Amino acid sequence: MTEDQWLKASEPDLLLNWLHEVMGLTGMQTNERNLASPRQCRLFACACCRLIWHWLSESERGYIQVAEAYADGKVKQSSLARVCAKQVSARLPAGVGHYASVAVTWALKLPSATNPDLSSPEILARWAAEYSRRLPIENHAKRQVALLRDIIPNPYRPVKLEPAWLKWNGGVIRKLAESIYDERNYEQLPILADALEDARCTNEDLVKHCRSKGPHVRGCWAVDLLLGKR
Repeated sequence: MTEDQWLKASEPDLLLNWLHEVMGLTGMQTNERNLASPRQCRLFACACCRLIWHWLSESERGYIQVAEAYADGKVKQSSLARVCAKQVSARLPAGVGHYASVAVTWALKLPSATNPDLSSPEILARWAAEYSRRLPIENHAKRQVALLRDIIPNPYRPVKLEPAWLKWNGGVIRKLAESIYDERNYEQLPILADALEDARCTNEDLVKHCRSKGPHVRGCWAVDLLLGKR
C-alpha cells in the first residue's frame, strides 16, 4: 500500500488488512514504521462501538469502558475475559441489536494463538468494525476510516516527539494533553496546537491534526504522542 492509498482509502478493512499483513511480516520491527499497536487496535474497535452507542445496552456501554481501561493497562486481562464471557452469554437474537451486540463482543475479545480468526488485534478490530457497519449509519465506512486515521498516524510520515515541547512553559503541553485524554476534551485540541506552535513545534502534520475537525477519540495519535502512549 502506498501513502496515497493510505490517505484515500474509504474502507477500513483495506487499511486493517494491510496493517495485519505488514505486522505479520515484520513482527517487532513494526514500531519502526509507526504501525498499529494492540492498544490502538482495541481503541479503534471501541470507537466503532461508540459510533453505535445508541443501540448498546447500559451493560454493553460499561463493557466498552472496561475494554478502553484494559487498553490503557488499568484493568486486568482476567477482568476483560470475564465481561467478554458475560457479553457472549447475553448476546441478543438476530436483528439490529444482534449486530451491535456482536460488535461489542469483538471489541472485548483477546487474540488467540490457535484460532486464525482471532489471531491478532487487527483482525479483532476488523470484525468489530464490520459488525458495527451493519447498523444504519450514513457513511458508516468513511466514518470508521476517519476514526482509524485519528488513532493510527500516517505510517509514511512518523512524527518525532521533541522533549523541548514538553518542557516549554512549565510542562503546560503535557498537562493539556492529559486533560484532553482523561476528560475527552477534544475541543481543546486547537488550543494544544497553539501551544505547540508557541513551543516552536514546526511539524505541520502534528499541528494540522490538532486543528482538524476530526473526529477525535480516545487514542488520538497526536495526544498519544505527547503522552508517550503507544
